[in-house]
Amino acid sequence: MNMAETKIIQTLDKNPSDYKLLRYLYLYRVLDSKQIVPIIYKVSDERLINNIVIRLKRGGFITTSKLDLPHHQLLYITNKGITAVKLKYELLTEIWDERTQTYHPGYHTAAELKVKKRFLDHQIHLNQFMLNFQKHNASNYHVNWRYYDEAFISSYQTIRPDALLQVLNNDYLIELDMATETKQQLVEKWQRYARFLKSAEFSMHNRQIIVLFVCDNLTKDIKIKRRIELVRHTIKEVLSEVMPSNFEIIVNCPDVILKYVDKQISTLMSTSKPLTRTILENIGDNWILTLPNEKIEEKLNKTFDYQLTLLNMNKVAKVPLTERSQIFMVDDATDRQLSTYSKVKLFNKSFSYLEKKSIPFYLVIIKDIDQGYWDYYDVLDTKNVFFTTLKRLKKFPLYKAIFRYQWDGRVTHFDDYSWKNIIWEPGYDPRGSNVIRYKVKNQK
Repeated sequence: MNMAETKIIQTLDKNPSDYKLLRYLYLYRVLDSKQIVPIIYKVSDERLINNIVIRLKRGGFITTSKLDLPHHQLLYITNKGITAVKLKYELLTEIWDERTQTYHPGYHTAAELKVKKRFLDHQIHLNQFMLNFQKHNASNYHVNWRYYDEAFISSYQTIRPDALLQVLNNDYLIELDMATETKQQLVEKWQRYARFLKSAEFSMHNRQIIVLFVCDNLTKDIKIKRRIELVRHTIKEVLSEVMPSNFEIIVNCPDVILKYVDKQISTLMSTSKPLTRTILENIGDNWILTLPNEKIEEKLNKTFDYQLTLLNMNKVAKVPLTERSQIFMVDDATDRQLSTYSKVKLFNKSFSYLEKKSIPFYLVIIKDIDQGYWDYYDVLDTKNVFFTTLKRLKKFPLYKAIFRYQWDGRVTHFDDYSWKNIIWEPGYDPRGSNVIRYKVKNQK
């Protein structure tokens, strides 16, 4: 360590929180002073925030700008600040790149971290999403994670998401949406993902890939909902027949997506059983939870969350059951996972005509009956596919808990385990489906 570097360390050691701010600026490239200073220094007064910024700016560790983005005081790290980060956190001076067979600097320069003016608003929103994730992580599970901005992602070549978040065995590809892309631009984005899913690069990946499409920059609920549905529609249009089992897409607003990530990480780290599994294990009527049938998974080139198998059909059925009606392949789609839509669409197509008599049933657990109708309305004619909710599974026997949607949104369930006689559920009307309410006779 030379004299200049020693002086940097001595200066920053007086305020250890300065290191943390510089590290955040190095990681996220640019931050609003009101966005980051209160988090690190635990101050909210604007005067105190400005004093901290002025001190670091005079020390040559950061630069600021109030002109790049209106109503924001943006903070950028300088090369002197990067030197401090390198010394404090022991960044490598050089790294070996196997792909190019050359040495590269082990850290980025201030010029490389600079964000173009037209991308600043997008970057600030993306960084806020990650700051919220860090807050959730610190409060709930304290898991190690790695983050890469779009400009510095090296583990993916065919696609270029806005950011990559790696947690445990999951790669979260973050697409921060500012509601500016047109439908055609969204289609083109998913076409690039389709090429990626068919590439050798994807086939060599052994990590679970989850695309988090974060719909941001909208305030009205109706606009958020419309944007989410437009994005989901383009994904179904392009990717529904090419989504493999180790690839998932979640589309929602920032808060809901963070809850999904929380749920995933908590499930991976927890020693207790997920709620869905606990409910399925207590179905009763001789139904047991087993491992999914590998032959069926291989045939569909898909994996399933669970399998329900009937142990003794003679005890629960009024008539002899076929082999296929003793098995349900089950998926938890309570977070509106788009991979489940793909499975519903392809479930019967993967079997030949002679195999169709042995196709098992497919049960999709959804969060809300009304929303489920719109999520699957264009594949409701797929045979052997049924739906349910966790609430129905807890309340009713399986034959009554599962249901099918009719084309107009009405719901039917069975009256026993023969799976033949159906009961129409009265009074159910998905918003906007123009269902005519029918009086139901002999309702059980």
